[in-house]
Amino acid sequence: MSIKVRWLGCACFEVILPSGKVLITDPFIDYSPSSPIKADQLTGADYVSLTHTHFDHCTDVGFLVKKYHSKVICPVSMAGRLIEFFNLDWTQVIRVRAGDRVVFDDLQVEVKRAEHIHLHYTREEELKAFYPSPLNEMMPAMITAGLHQMPVRDMEMVNYVFQTGDNLRILMYGGITADYLVHEIVQSHPNIALFQSLDPAYVAEFAALCGAEVIIPYHHDMKIEDTHRLSRSLAKLLATMSKAKCLDIEHGKWYKLGMGVANSI
Repeated sequence: MSIKVRWLGCACFEVILPSGKVLITDPFIDYSPSSPIKADQLTGADYVSLTHTHFDHCTDVGFLVKKYHSKVICPVSMAGRLIEFFNLDWTQVIRVRAGDRVVFDDLQVEVKRAEHIHLHYTREEELKAFYPSPLNEMMPAMITAGLHQMPVRDMEMVNYVFQTGDNLRILMYGGITADYLVHEIVQSHPNIALFQSLDPAYVAEFAALCGAEVIIPYHHDMKIEDTHRLSRSLAKLLATMSKAKCLDIEHGKWYKLGMGVANSI
């Protein structure tokens, strides 16, 4: 009962399931300043999940669907814009809301409520300053399409619990850790939990509540050293609350994860 995982920066993980099929979360690879590989170097992309459709969570969707014939799992409120921008077929996109469950032969996907962090970017120029060409050249079109990172209104964001064919459960948690989301954590019952590391104190509390054996913090990482600093802070806090192992994951390195297993390979 194990999976293979590597982190490609930001919220993008490549997960090889026990069946051999591949799950990609929030694909931001070719345009990412920190991804250690290009999208055509992935093992595959049978399933692609999007917590939301901001540019740093979806820019490679079109390429992945074309190359790997991926099934894309996406919040329903932004699906139309995603399909139009990347010229996808409606049959390739599975539109979901919090509370839904999607069942494949080798993977079950539970959709959980989430809320995006409060953003401070207000102008296209501020965004472009953070990201190199060619992404900043693509930015105007993405902003027009609504696939951007600006102050958000009426945007649906979700988290996921992925359950493999041999019942290993992986929580993908992004956005804020608010008190009203505690029940989502308690009911998720993951073996492995991926947490966006913003405030280590709040993340540690949520990580302990979820009951996972392995916690993997990730970060929207313009500076890799910031990611490891946050991971170390989280590990110290989590050690006082839980027996979970906190994995300070390295970009591009493969890990074998499962019940009682958390090793680099």
